[in-house]
Amino acid sequence: MPLLRIEHLDGGGLLGIWQMTEAPDCDEALMAEARRLYRNMARQREYVCVRLLLRAMLGRHEVLIDHLESGKPFLVGDPRTLSISHTRGFCAALLTDGRGGVDVEYCSDRVNRIAHRFLRTDEKADDTLSRLAFWSAKETIYKMFSEDHLDFSQMRVCLAADFHEADAQHPVATLLHGENLLRNVSFPIACFVSREYVLTYSTF
Repeated sequence: MPLLRIEHLDGGGLLGIWQMTEAPDCDEALMAEARRLYRNMARQREYVCVRLLLRAMLGRHEVLIDHLESGKPFLVGDPRTLSISHTRGFCAALLTDGRGGVDVEYCSDRVNRIAHRFLRTDEKADDTLSRLAFWSAKETIYKMFSEDHLDFSQMRVCLAADFHEADAQHPVATLLHGENLLRNVSFPIACFVSREYVLTYSTF
């Protein structure tokens, strides 16, 4: 089954991760809606898999996602904050009562070519793993404060703990410290790394 995990977070949040397959197993109505909205098969797959993930997280078939003018998604009829992310082969979703954000990135050394664009001079990320973690963390921060339209210089990330073994699915994990410098607020960001993806999320 493409569902990798559903995790109940402290404070009542809910985190889900889904592995996107070439031909997701879903009802024809959902697939038809994806084809109507998108010509690109990858976009169709993302559309379907995000909704399959939310169905599994919520335990119900009916899942209706809409978007604010800013583009931020929300669940119709559900007051909780919704954050969605997808990358090559995976998608993730986060539901929380307060602010929250989630990001997933597939593992690749491509991040080394763009590190100078998103790293501040006071951020230390010397290898591919830490750069992926910092890149993902900044995507999470941006989603948490989407109304601020933060640029990379207005976000700061540092390691709050060493990378360590988490579990069989996520052999590496760490805690990051994130800051929105525009608001002068800071918060922890959880980071999990598998052989195929890096995932970060935060709630507060």
